[in-house]
Amino acid sequence: MESTIAFSTFTFICASLGFSLILWAKKNAYKPLSWLVVPARKSQSGAVLLGGLIIFCSTFFGMCWLNYIGKMSYFHLVSWGSSGSILAVLGYLDDRKELRPFAKLAGQFLASYVFANLCGFYMREINPVIFVNVLLFLGLASFNGSNLIDGLDTISAKTSIVSYLSYFALGHYLGLESVPLISALLVMPMASFWYFNKSPSRIHMGEIGGGIIGLSLLFLAFVTYSSLSRTNLSSWQLAHLSIFGLLLPTVELGVSFMRRLMAGKTPFSGDQKHMHHILCHHYKFGAKKTANFIALVHLCVQSVIVFVALRGWPIAAFWLGVVMYTSVQVIVGHKVWSIGESSKTPITYIMSAIHRKDVLVIPAEMFDDVNFDLSPIKDDQDEAA
Repeated sequence: MESTIAFSTFTFICASLGFSLILWAKKNAYKPLSWLVVPARKSQSGAVLLGGLIIFCSTFFGMCWLNYIGKMSYFHLVSWGSSGSILAVLGYLDDRKELRPFAKLAGQFLASYVFANLCGFYMREINPVIFVNVLLFLGLASFNGSNLIDGLDTISAKTSIVSYLSYFALGHYLGLESVPLISALLVMPMASFWYFNKSPSRIHMGEIGGGIIGLSLLFLAFVTYSSLSRTNLSSWQLAHLSIFGLLLPTVELGVSFMRRLMAGKTPFSGDQKHMHHILCHHYKFGAKKTANFIALVHLCVQSVIVFVALRGWPIAAFWLGVVMYTSVQVIVGHKVWSIGESSKTPITYIMSAIHRKDVLVIPAEMFDDVNFDLSPIKDDQDEAA
């Protein structure tokens, strides 16, 4: 426990110093650090981006220390560092220059592919083809799903902390030393970010943040799986027990894809119909209340999953979590999703606009007698002449 406190404190201090450095560079217009100051274009509080970069660097420094004292293998450090570096470079370029969707997806695929193959090499005793492909899919899902969730101040911090604490509780109960240690190491930079991201926010995650959160959950799932691989549980049970923390971003992505397809749209098109958008704008929750609500739902579902899994039903716990997350999405959003999106404006919107504006409505039968005179109009001086 003492080592856990020490490492988590170290990453908290590193993250806090990094966030403070970004704000100092912005305030003083310090040119050598101008590359760290990326304004958030949609922010109303003058916030800057690259919070995800600080979180990645602080956790990487903490993992380097763990590796130095023998608490983490060199392999785990390389798998986190290599994939995280790809996501950090990709997110930084996107924050700076707004990459095309294909370029972003290609970069995410590369990061997930590198991580999956490194993990497949480490777990040589199981079927490498199935293992690598599952990790590849989960990587892409968690990267994109975490980015979809990151739409309001503090929501990413709160939901990711709940996920990390769920792994902490599971690892502590099962006596897995590495899982609680890494979970605590990941919690504290996010707690520091929470302080800088609360309203009025000064720092945002940026495109790096969602990818790093997704990678951290994938990393915890792999560490949990490898730590439990020598138990009496089957590979199927291990898989379900390990990836429960990825359910929130994965279900978010899956539900978004399905509702877009059902609406006749491409699944890659953006919209404002995610759960946090609906709660914030349709139900008038506001940003803070919305973030708290989603974090509380996430906490309840994760607690149920961990409880049922520890009772000896890991597969049932996983699918119960899928049903619970999906049900909440459907209950909250089905009324808004049912509103069609077409080029035809509903008559109620037209009439509302007419009442608000000074609009002259011309009956259709009058158009038969309408003539347009296109001859030039003479001014008063011409007429006087």
